[in-house]
Amino acid sequence: MKHFIKYIIVLSILLQTAYSEQYLYISNKKGKSIDQYSVSPKNGDLKLVKKLKLKNGVSSLSLSQNERYIYTYSKSELVTLYVGEKGKLTVKGSAKNSLVGGGKLSADGRFYVQYHYRANKVSVLAMKDYQFSGKQVDLVSTTDHPHDVTFSNDGNFVFVPHNWENRFYQFKFNQKTGKLTPLEPPYITGPDLEKAGYANFRSLAQHPRKNVLYCTYEKGGGIASLTYDKNGVKIWQEFSSAKEGWTANPSTVTMTQDCRFLFMSNRGGKEGGQGSIAVFSLDPETGKILKKVGVYANNAENSREVKVDQSGQFLYSSSNRTGSTFVYHVNQDGSLKFYKELKIGGGPMLILER
Repeated sequence: MKHFIKYIIVLSILLQTAYSEQYLYISNKKGKSIDQYSVSPKNGDLKLVKKLKLKNGVSSLSLSQNERYIYTYSKSELVTLYVGEKGKLTVKGSAKNSLVGGGKLSADGRFYVQYHYRANKVSVLAMKDYQFSGKQVDLVSTTDHPHDVTFSNDGNFVFVPHNWENRFYQFKFNQKTGKLTPLEPPYITGPDLEKAGYANFRSLAQHPRKNVLYCTYEKGGGIASLTYDKNGVKIWQEFSSAKEGWTANPSTVTMTQDCRFLFMSNRGGKEGGQGSIAVFSLDPETGKILKKVGVYANNAENSREVKVDQSGQFLYSSSNRTGSTFVYHVNQDGSLKFYKELKIGGGPMLILER
């Protein structure tokens, strides 16, 4: 009987794994909806599952660390979306906020830290049952154009890259009160554009086990790895993401779940030029960038978003301008092979497994 029970438990786990599916969500600004697609495990193709309409529109998407909730702004309301069975989204609640911006939920779900690109501020909102309570607990002025935000792995620090002034702000975060305290120094400065060929911190990826961050340089095309401890962040490594003759205005960066590869989008620029995706290999144990695998042409015009699926086999790049999402196959060495252009719209993306 004892062995039979063990068999049933193992079989149950195997069945759950076998029937788990991946879903990709696109913030469809034009359609005022968040569009859910199932991901084909065979080739990464996308099949529409459902569109969730929000009458006042949609914006960037932020996922809670427990992967049960997605946050977006619908005009001036911060909306909480619950992710249910088969990835189905339902509106859990919403509340108005005077300052709109991208953000990140604390691990315990009690606070939501936001950056405000035009207001040049960082704020902290109090949450109740994973919804905005209507109360702002902190507001800090920084400098021109904060562009992303994340917590340290232990939740004790908050990091905010700023692209206009080429500054990377760092704060001590009080997990009980939600208050931010600038570290000393309050920020570090990125490289000189003329000397290094790249500058201006923009978007982040984060190693889940090591105290390592990765940040794109928006001007010139580059990426930095940064380490952090109780005293703050330090630039560890820097690499160019550009290819000779191609324009590189980097936007977002994404990392495979096994921490072996980074992918970053190099936009072609307003004047045109060949957009691309730069790929870097990592040491998964230390987070160190080992080398640039290559730079691959990307015809997703002015692509601001790239996401890799949880298996590490498929990469997606979206284009607001052309209303397309491009699918790439990821080879074992991290190199990319273009697979298909899908005319399904383009915008901020998330990928979840259910």
